[in-house]
Amino acid sequence: MSKEKKSTDMVVKYRVLELVPLVTTMSRQQILQYVANEHKDWDLKDRQVDNYIAKAKKIVKEQFKKHKEIAAASSLTNYQDLYRKSYSKEDYRTCNSIQENIDSLFGLKKFDPVAEINNDKVNVVVATKDSDRFSEIMEQMVNGN
Repeated sequence: MSKEKKSTDMVVKYRVLELVPLVTTMSRQQILQYVANEHKDWDLKDRQVDNYIAKAKKIVKEQFKKHKEIAAASSLTNYQDLYRKSYSKEDYRTCNSIQENIDSLFGLKKFDPVAEINNDKVNVVVATKDSDRFSEIMEQMVNGN
């Protein structure tokens, strides 16, 4: 019974890196065909190529995540600079717009303020996205209900 020859870690890394640009543009079948035609010396079974494809996709995801984090940090820095300039000119409308863009960048939602009424007194200020509920509470406050 002969043992299959295992590739070294360095060889595996090289092969995976060879597939990184392909995983975003080619199907599994196309990659298998590419490996069979261009890298006959690799002598791989489909299962081994599938493992390499999975590792290559993981690298692409990690690169994308790093790029996204860098882009978000750069955008935030630019927004902060614009905010400071607008604030120094007392352009609060632009400041508000910039803040909304920053909130959007980080997936924050804008909340409408709402007042809770207890025994005809305003006790607690909370936040809600439900503008109908806000209108209802404000109407209660005005009408004294």
